[in-house]
Amino acid sequence: MKIRREGFPFIAVSGLVSLILARLGLKLLGFAPLLFVTWFFRDPERTVPEGENQIISPADGTVLDVVGTEEERVGPCTKVSIFMSVFNVHVNRSPVTGTVIDKRYR
Repeated sequence: MKIRREGFPFIAVSGLVSLILARLGLKLLGFAPLLFVTWFFRDPERTVPEGENQIISPADGTVLDVVGTEEERVGPCTKVSIFMSVFNVHVNRSPVTGTVIDKRYR
């Protein structure tokens, strides 16, 4: 399985902590966070169905809301809200044709 490179620093720190805890006789205590952090940054392959008029979620998780809205900077648009738990893959994809004209993290 592929791991996102953005996760490498976190995995390295977890690995170092794991080694220190193992030297102190606490192997499981250090190994569990290392496994979790590595698993958190996984990037599994996805197969996107062919065809038009399909909407595929850009992220794993639970779709909370899909609503038409009006944004002052871009005009009428569709807002999709997705809740991603720590157990979901934290990679966002763009499985649609189109152009992103604005993005904001709130």
